[in-house]
Amino acid sequence: MPTIIIKDYTWRQCPEFVILNVPLRGHPKMVDLFVIDNYAKVSFPPYILELFLWGNIVEDESKCILTEEEAILTLRKTNIDIEWPTLEVQNVDKNFKRDCRNRALESAHKLAEEREKFKSGKRTSTI
Repeated sequence: MPTIIIKDYTWRQCPEFVILNVPLRGHPKMVDLFVIDNYAKVSFPPYILELFLWGNIVEDESKCILTEEEAILTLRKTNIDIEWPTLEVQNVDKNFKRDCRNRALESAHKLAEEREKFKSGKRTSTI
């Protein structure tokens, strides 16, 4: 099944947040969201939206609301009060995208490991 790239999303910003409205076609039962640093991905096969964001965001202070019609991502800017000129970095090639994806996955993996260590440390210290 071919991948269909979502292009009809909208976005806006305020001093602290970037807000994305992504239409969800076909009432998907499962929507995969991945947001970290300057990378965001929304996918529900065969649809995908992959964004290489202009600035960094704070994952822990960002939210997503899923309705039957759309995903609303409210992404907290790392540097508040800085207006983004565009949502995405412009004029990037496949190598940049691949590197950005790999860095995002590595960051997510490190963050998951740190959270697991923190959880296991809390369990052993309370026993």
